[in-house]
Amino acid sequence: MNQRSFDAIVVGGGPAGLAAALALSRGGKGVALVDPVPTSRPPTGRTTAVMRPQAEILERLGAWPADAGKAPLRGLRIINRTPGGPETDVLFTADELDIDCFGWNVRNSDLVDALHAAAADRVELVAARLEGLRRSEGRWRLELDDGGRLSASLVAGADGKNSRVRDALRIGVRRHDYGQTANAAHLRIDGHHDNVSVEVHKSGGPFTTVPAGPRQVSLVWLERDARAQQLAALDNRAFLEEVEHADERRHGRFTAVEGRACVPIVGLLAHRLTAPGALILGEAAHAVSPLGAQGFNLTLRDCAALESVALSAPFARADVLKAYERARLGETRLYFWFIDMLNRAVFRADPAVGLARGLGLQAMHALAPVRRDLMQRLMQPQPLFGAA
Repeated sequence: MNQRSFDAIVVGGGPAGLAAALALSRGGKGVALVDPVPTSRPPTGRTTAVMRPQAEILERLGAWPADAGKAPLRGLRIINRTPGGPETDVLFTADELDIDCFGWNVRNSDLVDALHAAAADRVELVAARLEGLRRSEGRWRLELDDGGRLSASLVAGADGKNSRVRDALRIGVRRHDYGQTANAAHLRIDGHHDNVSVEVHKSGGPFTTVPAGPRQVSLVWLERDARAQQLAALDNRAFLEEVEHADERRHGRFTAVEGRACVPIVGLLAHRLTAPGALILGEAAHAVSPLGAQGFNLTLRDCAALESVALSAPFARADVLKAYERARLGETRLYFWFIDMLNRAVFRADPAVGLARGLGLQAMHALAPVRRDLMQRLMQPQPLFGAA
């Protein structure tokens, strides 16, 4: 079979891979995306929180879903229920920053549809599995499971935590197994959420509900593995009863559930992000606890930096890729260790840690300047390398 040539090839067909392919195409480059099922849709009911700065990245890529698929996030309420510390309830509101919302909770199906629509005329989708990757004469050669062969100046690995591209590039990773599992679901309620996300910190991990539309919330409930598996094994009715108890009836009754999933929580941080003519991004490069909803937002910031790689000439130069790595590795390390520390502090049954956490939340509640500064820092991350 003849070998087809592109300027860049992205491996991985999820939201990270689609966004990366769109970012590369903005430089006028010929881009292919390789995935066994490049047009697959995510499970019904799942959502992703996209913060305002990252929504602007999706808008620039032409992939921001219509309003019907988004729920604004106007507030974040953090409640401390862990042992050893004072019970604390802190509300962060967007209007303190003179904005109408921090971001939006977006249905994954709508997000993927918008990404596919934007990619339709700009990216070639190749339905195959990567089998081999080697570098020859300054280009990468890809062998696919259908016998196809592709080549490109740049390969981008966006193929998840168990990335084949990362392994082929011999990039090592640090992994943290927290002994936690998340039960995620889309829930209907008979009460109200007031567009406020609620994160309850308790000994097994955070219990988080995120507005997902009128009388709807998304649930991400972290528990130690054994307890989480017990919850996952319950039928829908019994599961809703457990959710109502943990929620303390803040949202009234939970009347229906869909899109249930049980996902082990593993932290991952790559030692480096590039190799000659190649890079990794998304969960191939960094995976964090859902605490704080930073995972996909970090990936979109990878994609914003990737636009500058695409706009550089000559394409995929070593110094350009190293500049990308310097910018992204610094921020991803910062977020990885911050979220790692926060997650461990939340589920550690240590009275001293609980006391420190509770007092810290009380200080944020009492000191408006401190609270606003923290929100500003979360809304305006470190400057991106050459962001367009």
